[in-house]
Amino acid sequence: MVGQFLESIPVIKIFGSPLKPSLLGLVIITVVSISTWLISTKVKWLHPITYRVIIFFHMFLGISFYYTWFLTAPVYNHIVPYFGERVEEVEVANVWHEILIGNPGNLMILFVFVPTIVIALFMIWLGSQYAQHNIEIKDVFREFEYKNRLLQRFYKIEDEEKLPDVDLGPDSETKELITQPGKDRTLNNVIIGSIGTGKTAALVLPILNQDLHWMTRFINDYSRVSRDDNFESEEVRGRYLNGISVIEPSNDLCQKTYKLVQAHKIPEESVFYIDPTNPSTPNINPMQGPVDQVAEAFAMVIEGLAEGDGGNYFFQQSERNHLKHYVYLLKLHQPDQEVTFDMLLDMYNNPQLVRRMHVQLKETFPDSIDDIEDRDERNHWKIVQQVDEWFEMNLVPKKERNGTPEKIVEGEYRGDTAYYDAKSEFVQGLRNILNDIGANKLIRRVLFGKSKFDFDRHLSLGGVLLVNTAKGELGNLANVLGKLILLSLQNAVFRREPNVSSFHHILVDEFPDYIYRPFKEFPAQSRKYKTIVTVVAQTVSQLADKYGETYMHTLLGTLRHKMVYGDIPDYDAQLFSAIFGEMERFEEQQSEQNVSPLQESPVTRSGSSYTKTKEAILSPSDIIFQKQFQAAVKIVQNNRPIPVRQIDANFVPRDEFTEAVITVDGESGSYWLEDRYSTTQEDSRVIDITAEEFMEETGEEGEDIALRVAEAENMDEKSIDLEPHSDLPPGKVVYNSSQSRLRSSHMSHNENVLENRNVERYGYPAVRRKENLNEADDKQVFAPEYLDGSNDTSSIEIKSEEMDTTEEDKDPSVEDLQGQREDESTASASRDEITSVDNALIDEDPLNDIFGAGGSFPPQEVEQSELSVKEEQLVNEIECMVKETDAEDESGSEQEEYTNSQPMNQNDLNSLLKDFEEEK
Repeated sequence: MVGQFLESIPVIKIFGSPLKPSLLGLVIITVVSISTWLISTKVKWLHPITYRVIIFFHMFLGISFYYTWFLTAPVYNHIVPYFGERVEEVEVANVWHEILIGNPGNLMILFVFVPTIVIALFMIWLGSQYAQHNIEIKDVFREFEYKNRLLQRFYKIEDEEKLPDVDLGPDSETKELITQPGKDRTLNNVIIGSIGTGKTAALVLPILNQDLHWMTRFINDYSRVSRDDNFESEEVRGRYLNGISVIEPSNDLCQKTYKLVQAHKIPEESVFYIDPTNPSTPNINPMQGPVDQVAEAFAMVIEGLAEGDGGNYFFQQSERNHLKHYVYLLKLHQPDQEVTFDMLLDMYNNPQLVRRMHVQLKETFPDSIDDIEDRDERNHWKIVQQVDEWFEMNLVPKKERNGTPEKIVEGEYRGDTAYYDAKSEFVQGLRNILNDIGANKLIRRVLFGKSKFDFDRHLSLGGVLLVNTAKGELGNLANVLGKLILLSLQNAVFRREPNVSSFHHILVDEFPDYIYRPFKEFPAQSRKYKTIVTVVAQTVSQLADKYGETYMHTLLGTLRHKMVYGDIPDYDAQLFSAIFGEMERFEEQQSEQNVSPLQESPVTRSGSSYTKTKEAILSPSDIIFQKQFQAAVKIVQNNRPIPVRQIDANFVPRDEFTEAVITVDGESGSYWLEDRYSTTQEDSRVIDITAEEFMEETGEEGEDIALRVAEAENMDEKSIDLEPHSDLPPGKVVYNSSQSRLRSSHMSHNENVLENRNVERYGYPAVRRKENLNEADDKQVFAPEYLDGSNDTSSIEIKSEEMDTTEEDKDPSVEDLQGQREDESTASASRDEITSVDNALIDEDPLNDIFGAGGSFPPQEVEQSELSVKEEQLVNEIECMVKETDAEDESGSEQEEYTNSQPMNQNDLNSLLKDFEEEK
């Protein structure tokens, strides 16, 4: 075409002769151009619309140009010469012939441009079509992505964000793996499928297996990334998945998951497998955690057990309120004590124990609650005060017929006023439920007693939690176990650091068994805490039947990734068909009109028309009759919902149950476990120092240290009676300093934190000290407390806590009294620093505080250290004086007879001791 206007035709040698375009060149240009466009749609940095337009028009114009060239060359080489020869043979006879062929050059140019004109007209038509549907075309053009399973692995390489993506399975049409992006997984999943449809084997296990891949990667990278200054950030720690938690009723999924865990060589120390059917199973303590969350969790579990029974609303609320107050009392009466489920059941079976706890709760009150400046602390004590007032009203003393308080005449509480629960008749159903729980041996294996497992540490440090609720063996009580663990996980999730925490996956199989009404708030809020929630059920009808359709739709709205297998009930199929949405389709309608030949104007007319309609992407029938192991999935990618697609099974290869494709490196696993261990130790804020460092600080010699440790070992404790009532048994002489009160040290209930890490260095016992010690005068030395309860002297502990009283040495013999009296001041100062942490007894407040103003404490024996030499001598002297006075009294009154046969009342003894000290 260019040659028509120039004297010569320009030639580019690499394209060959312009007069001879090849068919192979057309094919190559077409394939290369289209392939470039298709591949560009899978490259992320080419996704912006500008790049897409440039690449698309490069493809379109290149193919159009070559096609025009390919069609024009035959015209120029064959048709133009042919007509040129014919024109020479024509004889012009008139003017019209002259006009037509008088200038053959222009005619030849017209012939050459015919292909170009045809292609131009075709482009104009395409432009008109674009003008009519420009909005739809723009959307499709912007979102189009070529699907090919062979290319998928290559374009994934460019993904720099190493987030915990999972492959759900291959697309049933394109065979390309459908991937759920890691950053969108926290939008939560719901998997619905009838029994035997393959939801566990084809989808659940592959997801858990890939999660273990990501957890393994976290452990292997931990030794490197944990040293970064910005490790505790969303950019580093927030990109890893550190563990999984699985709750299921049959133990099948747990056993297979445990095999996968072993195949990944994840350290067993980080795996916690709860199985009531296993006599050696570890247990959890559902009473761990803040008191308000524990009370609410127990209330919801008990309320869930009563749902559907048609119970009276009044009784349900009474039971709920009653249980919450009992949990508050249990957790608050001794804030430093680790409480267990056993204690809660004991409270419901023993009103006297509740009374004792109530009195202990009173002892924790500050002098004036309203004078506390900190608002949160003041509100805390207001809550405690509210609990106290509730028990004042509802735990009342029994009365005799004459109106006097009834006394207990035998047993542990002999001589105490008898109490009863005024609300007992309204909470009989609650008592029955708790007794049912306590009477089941399998439940006791996993819910009763203390536990080393901590939900907060599990979510923070990472690990694997597998829970078999043993539905077949426990029946309805399996729901109690599942609900308590799920609620404990929920509360622990809400205590995580938002955004910066690592990903953690919580999967609940047969989810409707463990659901509780407030659960809908969990997946709605879990995203900000980097928690992936996956629930598996046979049908959503179970949710609608339990809490109504509104609740069901609300919950499904928070579970944005939806995966549905075939053969589900019609109700579910109708629901998910609507959820999966509609698509636009064009329907062709044909019409034909015939006029009989016998008519005046016989004719036959036919026509067709197209109508754009919307119809369901998957009809209810399409969902119900899916193929074997085929699932319809509607997921979210980059926070944008993707139209539903059908996937095939993505089974875990059998070999991966023996050895996974990625395993934990031995050194990396050891480093991770060691750091988990050291993180635990940091909670106690205790560090190791050598004995030499301790001697430099205190100025003591090694022999003095050993002597003090030995003295601490030999200290003994006495039992005291918490209530000095009239029938105090003989031989129970007790004493406590005028400014002492027995209470438990918080260190004694931190078994999950303290572990024996003491080593002996330089031939002396290892010593521990607090990190924040500024003044040597405030230091006090304690013998260490070990998890096994032994009195190991391999270390001692320095605590920065000022003590108000002393723990004296064991009572020596009478012969040594005079010699020790001379060294009283020096020895007392040394003994003041020693106490036994093994029994966690710290003397701080007056003994009268324990007894209370009215001395109404029930009798109980607790442990107390031995009296000092000075105190023991003083007690003996006072007793002798009392006996001499009683012997001279001839009246023989009842009170005096009691005094002669019984030790003195504690209050009297304390008063005499105080007067004696003042006189000296």
